[in-house]
Amino acid sequence: MFVSTQTDARDQIISQACIAHASLLAVTPVTSGPVAPGTTVHYDVSVTDNDVGACPNGKSYEMFFDSFDSSISTVFVTDQFQIAQPGQTLTFGIDVTGNEDATEGEHDLSFVVDGFSSNSETLFGQLVYVLTPPSGCFVSTRKELMITSTSVVDDPVRTAASAVPAPGVTATPGVWTLGHLMRELAPTPEDAPAMTLQLFQHWLSDQTVNGFTFSARPRISRWCSTPGPRQEYNAALEEITKRFAGRNAQPGAVNGSALDELRTNEIALFPQQWELRGFALSAATGFLDQVATDLGRTVAAWPSLFGHHLLAPDRLDKLHSGFNGT
Repeated sequence: MFVSTQTDARDQIISQACIAHASLLAVTPVTSGPVAPGTTVHYDVSVTDNDVGACPNGKSYEMFFDSFDSSISTVFVTDQFQIAQPGQTLTFGIDVTGNEDATEGEHDLSFVVDGFSSNSETLFGQLVYVLTPPSGCFVSTRKELMITSTSVVDDPVRTAASAVPAPGVTATPGVWTLGHLMRELAPTPEDAPAMTLQLFQHWLSDQTVNGFTFSARPRISRWCSTPGPRQEYNAALEEITKRFAGRNAQPGAVNGSALDELRTNEIALFPQQWELRGFALSAATGFLDQVATDLGRTVAAWPSLFGHHLLAPDRLDKLHSGFNGT
């Protein structure tokens, strides 16, 4: 409490004190409205410092998104960290773009603005970005190349070799398991255990492919001791799987298999680094041999699939120069 006999004491007190008030947040535009994939929409997030008085250091604001969607790009065209003086309004500029893999409809991109001063505060908001379906013929990576629906990946029959189908269900037990795939790939179903063991044993020793050495990952030994939507939609998907993964899917090829290359991508055997390997059926043995892998298109596709590169730039250059076109 201040007591003064001066008539202008109020203005003097305010000028010498820092009185905190809640900051004001505004987003322009409120929504993008329906836009086609590939359309970039610019948003301005305005923050007003409503503190009054003598606040010599002002208030620092930092904006960041608290959610992530690899199919939606959010790019700051201004600094994410800015400082405002009492009464000042500052603006964060963001460009938002959705690619063809993004789900059609409204995307609420939530963000946070933290204010730092003698009285800190947190402001919450969202950018509303609305996508229309892509036009013409296109392939949706998430819907057609990357099956993630739990109605598929948790299918109680097709993902379990020991499953017993309910009466009237024609699904094949374990048709989407590695065991089933290996039995279909092997020279004969009886060779599948030996073929699987031989595949895993590649990690027990250094492998040199195309001039590059893949170091052994001994942790694989734990697996080397022994070989190891709806129903209508899943039934149709099973039939499609059989066309390219079933025995004699490509008569005249090795083991009659249509498999061009089997790839693994793991970090469990060496926690500090992801490693991708490629294998192809050998015409001489009918088993899988490690081979050079064309990673040109694979590496180029990583940003659109996952929103970022999985390897450092120097390793990407090495992959492009060492493997592309082999």
